[in-house]
Amino acid sequence: MPLLPTGRRAVSTHGHTVIPDDRLRDISIVQDGTNYIVGSSISGVYVDVPEIGALILTWLQSGSGVADCEARAATLMGQPVDVASFLRQLEDENVLVQPLARHRPEKAPRGARAGRLLFGAAGTWAQVGLGLTGAALIIGNPDLRPSPADFNVGGSPLVSLLTATVISCLCTVLHEAAHVLAAASEGVRSTLSISRRMYFVTAQTDLTRLWSLPRRQRYRPLIAGITIDAAITGLLLIICQAAGPRLGEMAISWIRMAVVLQLSALTAQSALFMRTDLYAVLATFSGSRTLWRTKTAVLHSWLGKPTTEDTEVLGQATPKELSWARRYLALYIPGLALAGWYLMEVTLPGVVQILHLAIDELGRPDFSSSTTWAAVASVVLVVLPSGTVLLVAGHEAVTKVNTFLRTPRSNQTRNG
Repeated sequence: MPLLPTGRRAVSTHGHTVIPDDRLRDISIVQDGTNYIVGSSISGVYVDVPEIGALILTWLQSGSGVADCEARAATLMGQPVDVASFLRQLEDENVLVQPLARHRPEKAPRGARAGRLLFGAAGTWAQVGLGLTGAALIIGNPDLRPSPADFNVGGSPLVSLLTATVISCLCTVLHEAAHVLAAASEGVRSTLSISRRMYFVTAQTDLTRLWSLPRRQRYRPLIAGITIDAAITGLLLIICQAAGPRLGEMAISWIRMAVVLQLSALTAQSALFMRTDLYAVLATFSGSRTLWRTKTAVLHSWLGKPTTEDTEVLGQATPKELSWARRYLALYIPGLALAGWYLMEVTLPGVVQILHLAIDELGRPDFSSSTTWAAVASVVLVVLPSGTVLLVAGHEAVTKVNTFLRTPRSNQTRNG
């Protein structure tokens, strides 16, 4: 954020600006490259400020008054500095906010101890070791390699589908729990939600508060889902290799399906054109907190139709951020084409095929049969959620295209 434009005055009493100490209590200040990231653990909002902005907040937190901060800042900058407007801007951005009604001493997030155990140095290396062992087993033993037959469980397409759905849900829970525990091990709270990436239903962990940590401490929580996926896959392959037929045919079929699904999930994380875990790693590595939005602004600018918001984003972006946005577009544009192909060739035909199987079974229902109940569950658990997400994604895509087409073509020089 630009520092200290002239704006509305801060709260004042008898001509003296008053900034209650408790409003600064939850502000974190972390250096990130040449700038600093400041944010509130209450609102979860984090913004970039230059060094002088970070110094002002540090002085205020140590008990200095606004007038004193203005004098010290003016000495450093060689010109007057409007601290009151800077603080008002932080208020407008929801960074400087009132604390909770009853502020209690900060406690370690739930799961911090388990997170330190699993994602400390020893735990992380153990996960890496399991993942590498699994990779070695797949390479060395052709019988352990995934095959289409691994999706056949229970002798029925619908039963197999539901089994895959249940296993996927369990794996997703473990993946997101890894993010939560790894963040907790760093003292950061996170939240879980159900969302979508393009037209895929997904669970996600809000790790926004990781911006309160130095950059090197953000990586482990960001990749925790990937490392736990790799570790689980390796462990399942070790079990298959060591126990073999002694586990029973049904147990082996479940394990093999889980392996296939986990490998698919690991492959999907490489789709950087969606907001996957690896995208978050890339955004952190680039130092750009607005990589996704800057990418969109650059793309609209290339097409000659930047919106007012695009122009504002491009005006505030640094040359480094613009460079990373252009590089990311080299992944994003082919990724959109790949996602479109997958939608037409795999997702839509798959949903139609599931619906067809369910309708065939429900046309002659036998509620004493597991297949009939599998058909009912398939409609409720698979077809309806997938269909809803596809409709929402389609409506959003149409809206974006219409908005883009209605935007007047810009005659300004293109950025980038």
